[in-house]
Amino acid sequence: MRRTPVRTCVTCRKTEGKRALHRFVRTAAGIEFDPGGKKAGRGAY
Repeated sequence: MRRTPVRTCVTCRKTEGKRALHRFVRTAAGIEFDPGGKKAGRGAY
């Protein structure tokens, strides 16, 4: 059985599995939605 990575929401501080939360990334162009979870840059859930 594989372990699911746990992430914390930056707004409400609730912990959930990585796939249950949406990831946003800070880039040089601003903040972007990262649906695949693979974009380079500082991410937040």
